[in-house]
Amino acid sequence: MDLSGGAETPTQGVAAGGPPSRAGKHGDLDPGLAGPLTGPAAPGAVARHVAAGFELFGDVAADEAGLALDLGCSVGRSSFELTRRTSGLVLGLDLNIPMVRLARRVLTTGRVNYRERRVGLVYDDRDFAASLPSPERVDFWAANVLEAPFRAARMGTVAAMNVIDCVPSPATFLHAVERLLAPGAVGILSTPYDWSAGATPYEAWIGGHSQRGPMAGAAEPLIRSLIGGDHAHAARGLELVGEREIEWHVRMHSRSTVLYQCHLMAVRRRA
Repeated sequence: MDLSGGAETPTQGVAAGGPPSRAGKHGDLDPGLAGPLTGPAAPGAVARHVAAGFELFGDVAADEAGLALDLGCSVGRSSFELTRRTSGLVLGLDLNIPMVRLARRVLTTGRVNYRERRVGLVYDDRDFAASLPSPERVDFWAANVLEAPFRAARMGTVAAMNVIDCVPSPATFLHAVERLLAPGAVGILSTPYDWSAGATPYEAWIGGHSQRGPMAGAAEPLIRSLIGGDHAHAARGLELVGEREIEWHVRMHSRSTVLYQCHLMAVRRRA
């Protein structure tokens, strides 16, 4: 869906740094990490995001017994964290097969092992037992989150941590969340709006363009209009229950951590 308002496409992008260690999302469980784990660069951003997302609902009741779906689950940490807030099955979906394989390995072996970048081409092997909650209620599938293989209105909870700016059509993604949630069911969405034309066509970005437009290129008012608002492409079956800013870090190597400011949103499917 074109959200650009016909603005001119930029001719250059932003170069990315070296690849982060994806399995580091379990880093706060590593007993071998030395030193105080405090501040924004401390491991555990995924767990903090999920907990903060549910806090936004306040008195709004969630369907704890219903099926929970973790869209864009990566290596699975957010799926395990969802078991702390729900009592039914939690299913993580991701189209990245190596990540899904890693998530399943953690699930079946109870161990996390990966190569953590120290600096340059120097890596350290990390291998530790991970005590994760309720593994018997978790499973992982390789699937496209825009076309999740489920009948409509079957999910009690949907989570998507930093997925909106990683899909080809964010507006279509919001409609997918709308379709999956049962009436009254809830969802947690988070994004730093870190757009890349390689993942999302420019015209589909939520904000980050059209600076002379009515929203001056801002992402936040545009996504609010797409979540149950008056935008032409709005997912009108959703309503925004609460929102806040929250930090999310990605460790690049021992001397570099990228810190994102994420827009965390709690949504509910209208009855």
